[in-house]
Amino acid sequence: KTVDSQNENHPAEITGKEISDQTGWYELYIEKEVSSMSGICTLTFAMDLKALYEKIVAPVKIGEAGYSTVKDQNMNIIMHHAKNQIGLEAVEGRIQKYPDLDLSSLETWISRQEKEDSGTGDPGLKKVRRVIAFQAISIQGERWIINSTLPLQELSGPLESMMTMMIGVMIPYVLILVVVTVFFLRNRFLAESQQKEIQALKAANSELSVKRSLLEENN
Repeated sequence: KTVDSQNENHPAEITGKEISDQTGWYELYIEKEVSSMSGICTLTFAMDLKALYEKIVAPVKIGEAGYSTVKDQNMNIIMHHAKNQIGLEAVEGRIQKYPDLDLSSLETWISRQEKEDSGTGDPGLKKVRRVIAFQAISIQGERWIINSTLPLQELSGPLESMMTMMIGVMIPYVLILVVVTVFFLRNRFLAESQQKEIQALKAANSELSVKRSLLEENN
């Protein structure tokens, strides 16, 4: 049978995804229409997103405590290192799961991810401050958002350590400077005092000499 070139060129499409009851991870379903001797056949492939995450996404992280996650175009978390986060909607799902956590500023951050293709910033969570970079990619016509997250403490930690080291190095120099300054001022004060005493003695001697000369002349 003649192969339909239009079907052959038809790209594969994501037709759905759902969380597996066995693994707790998403399975992504991709369909592709192909021509065969018996007619048009639809091939369906199931992709384990856990394997995809561990091989491609998880190694992309910033620092020691950083990690990367993936959301779909509906802002549902489809890949995350914490299994209990998978399937949550980025804002509403987390509000339900963490009612005591202030997530008001997160809505603005998610809005940016819906409209922009890339960006960086601080989502402003009060409990744990983080710096996040995101990049939008297209997977078979579906828009995914990849987040790379780094706790702000890890970013500021080296700066704080550097400042502590600098302070530790500077303190001895400051103490030496203080001691030298005190020693210099003390010697200067003593020198000025001695100079004043010498001038006073000279003045006294001069006065005595004048009196002695007057006495000798009267005698």
